Amino acid sequence: MTHLVLLLLCASVASAQGPSPVAPPVAQGDEPTEAEATPEVPAVEPSAVDEAELSDAQVEASGPELALPRGTYGELDPAASRDALQGGAETGDFVSPTRVGATDGSVGHFPGSLSIGAGASRVRLGAIAHLSAAITWMALAVDDRFSVAGVPVDGEAATDRGPRYHMSARESRLHFDFRMPSEIGLVRAYLETDFRSSGNAPTLRHAYAQIGNLMVGHTWSLFMDVGARPELIDIEGPDGAIRLLHPSVRYHIPMTDNVELALAAESAESQITVVEPVDPAGVSSQPAELYPDMVGRLRVHGGHGHVQLAGVLRRLGMERIDDPSIHRKEWAWGGSLSGVLKLPSVSRYTSLRGQAALGRGLARYVVGTSSAAVLGEPLDAVYDEDSNLMASLDLLGWYVALQHGWTSSVRSTGTVGGAFLNTLDEQPGSTLRRTHYFSLNLIWSPIESIDLGVEQLFGLRENEAGAFGSSTQTQLAAKVRF
Repeated sequence: MTHLVLLLLCASVASAQGPSPVAPPVAQGDEPTEAEATPEVPAVEPSAVDEAELSDAQVEASGPELALPRGTYGELDPAASRDALQGGAETGDFVSPTRVGATDGSVGHFPGSLSIGAGASRVRLGAIAHLSAAITWMALAVDDRFSVAGVPVDGEAATDRGPRYHMSARESRLHFDFRMPSEIGLVRAYLETDFRSSGNAPTLRHAYAQIGNLMVGHTWSLFMDVGARPELIDIEGPDGAIRLLHPSVRYHIPMTDNVELALAAESAESQITVVEPVDPAGVSSQPAELYPDMVGRLRVHGGHGHVQLAGVLRRLGMERIDDPSIHRKEWAWGGSLSGVLKLPSVSRYTSLRGQAALGRGLARYVVGTSSAAVLGEPLDAVYDEDSNLMASLDLLGWYVALQHGWTSSVRSTGTVGGAFLNTLDEQPGSTLRRTHYFSLNLIWSPIESIDLGVEQLFGLRENEAGAFGSSTQTQLAAKVRF
C-alpha cells in the first residue's frame, strides 16, 4: 500500500503542474533559434548518426524525434538526454570527432566550455547533486541499492531482518572534460568522480584520454551498450545487463555514416570459486591473468534507434601461491545483442530497450553475477585445487525495458531482467543459480536540469540447492545537474 501511495502522490503532483516549463523541442518548419542558425553546426538526418554524439544545435535541427527524456540509470542516458546529446561528454563515453565537427583543427562543437590560457584548448566543468533514499521492506544484504544477489534465501538467519531506511548523496558527481585541437586530431581528457568509497571519499569513475578515434584509460567496457540502458533510479541496474567500468585501450572505426566497428583490449580479472582446497584453513591459490580481455563491437544506427552486436574473448587463470608452476588456464567467451527501438506511433517519448548476453565465464560483466562476486561469490569459473582442474560457468543474462513519456515532463520505465548460471555439482548448495528482477518508476522533471522520481523494485534469488528468497525495495531520488 505504501508503494502505491508513493506512485499516486508523484502522479498527482505531475498532473497539478500541468505542461512542463521545459521548452518543447523545435519542430521541423519552425523558425530556427540563434543556436540552430550557427553556420558551423549543420543540421543532420537522425538516421545518419548516433544521437549520443550529436551537438545541441544538430539535435534541434533534426526534429522532435531526437529530443527524448533524460535518463538516470547510473548517469545520463545518452539516447535520452539533451545534455548527453552534446557530444556524449556527460556520459564519459567516446566522442566522434567527425560528429562534433572536430576535423578541421578545432575542438568542434563544445557548448558550455571555457577557454584555457591563450591557446585553443577548452574545458567544460560539470556537477550532479544527487540525493537518494531507499526503503528496504524485506531482507537484503545491502541497503543503498537493490542487489538481487544479496537476497537471503529460505532457512538463512538474514531472512529475519526487518524493514530498513537508507539515505545517501554519494552518487553526486564532478566531471571535467578537456579538449585540445592538434595536427593528429582532437585530443581529449575526461575525468569523473563520485563519492561512493568508504567515508564518502571520492571514487574514480572515468579517467581517459582520447586522440582522434583512439581511447586509452578507465571507462565503460566496449562490451556494454551504453545507449541501451533503461532509465532507472536504482544505481545497481537490472540483473542481466552488461555493466562494467575498468581500464581499456580501444579504437573506433567508422565504416559508413551509420555503421561503426570498434575493437578493444580491456583489463582482465578472473573471478573464480575454489573447491576442494589443498589448505582448507587458508588461501592456497590466486587468479593469474596473462592476456587482456579482447572485445569487438559492431553498431548500426537508424532513424528509429540502433542495434549492437558485441563479443568478448577471455583467458581465465589460477595458480598456486606456494608453487606458481602449478596453474590452470581456461578460455572464456561471450556475445551480446542489444539495442533501442523508438516507438513514435505510441509517443515521441516512448522506446523499447533491451539486451541479451550468452557466454561462458562471463559473470564479471553481468549485473547480478558480478554483484555476487562483490559479496564473496565469484562466478566466472570453478577451480578444483586438489585435481588442478577448472571449468568456466555458462551464463545467460537479459533485460527488456519499456520507457514511456506521459507528458513532456513526466515519464515511466518498466524493466524486467534476470541472470541464469549453469552451476556445477561441485559448488556449494548456497551458490547463486538464478536471479529475477522487476522495476517500475515514475520520474518528473519540473525543469530540464532537475529529476524527481520514485521507483518500486522486486527481486527473486534461487540457489544451486533450490532454495528461494525474495525482497522488495522502494527508492526515491532528487537530482540536479549543472
